[in-house]
Amino acid sequence: MAEVYYETAVHEDDKIEGVLKPVGYRVLVRILAPEETSQRWKDSQLVMPDETRDREQMGQLWGLVLDLGPDAYKDLNKFPSGPWCKPGDAVVIRPYAGTRFRVRGELYALINDDTVQAVSREPGELERV
Repeated sequence: MAEVYYETAVHEDDKIEGVLKPVGYRVLVRILAPEETSQRWKDSQLVMPDETRDREQMGQLWGLVLDLGPDAYKDLNKFPSGPWCKPGDAVVIRPYAGTRFRVRGELYALINDDTVQAVSREPGELERV
């Protein structure tokens, strides 16, 4: 099993039960806004137009795992050491990966289980370049 670095409980507001549940080998992640995780963004007090902020968030590389589909990480040939992540983990994914959508104003993505690139101890330390 992969070593877990950064873990947080899945907050009740992050549960989008009744709206969707991942199926197959999909992983549901909430895409974290830059100002939510990056101290540099918080310190800069940068004011951006909504369109620019939305575009930046769409390209973010990190997210919070909320749920796994029933077949996620079940392929023992592909994942011989077990799951790469679990609900509550902050993960690094490719920018624009998966099917992205909004629910109640929050940005989410359904990604394939093998799209997870890393589990992050401090996602705020990561910056897309």
